Amino acid sequence: MKKHSITVLLILLTTSLTFGQDKVSIEDFAWLSGHWIGDGFGGVSEEIWGEPMAGTMVGLFRHLNDGKPNFAEFFQINEEGDSIRFRLKHFNPDMTGWETKEDYVEFPFISVEPGKAVFKGLTYELVSENQMVVTLKLRNKERQWEEVFTFNRSEPFPKASGD
Repeated sequence: MKKHSITVLLILLTTSLTFGQDKVSIEDFAWLSGHWIGDGFGGVSEEIWGEPMAGTMVGLFRHLNDGKPNFAEFFQINEEGDSIRFRLKHFNPDMTGWETKEDYVEFPFISVEPGKAVFKGLTYELVSENQMVVTLKLRNKERQWEEVFTFNRSEPFPKASGD
């Protein structure tokens, strides 16, 4: 009887915490938009995020080691029902993919608040107007670790002549 009461209490508590919350929207991630330059994996990292549009945001990641391309990613955050999906694909410098044509890496959505987005294994956090910290949880057969990237907002790209 005690276990049943605790289970019911937990269900009610969880329901009361989530009831009435606004639906998550792609607009909740608009603060990611822009051009970011930082570190990570012992080299230079760059992320470029487009503005939210039609329920989705797309982005690019580029990593350089010793001034040479190491790998790149294409990723998207999109609305799906009442939640959000974050998916990405990796590419070698010659554009060959790491994942098969149909596969991708997904980070399940956990939460979002102004300046912070949490996915399982990946967190984006705005620490100031122009600085963002990204924490990526990694593991292999031998160990688990976190890779921390510190990005600074870069100036917008210059306009092409004649604009």
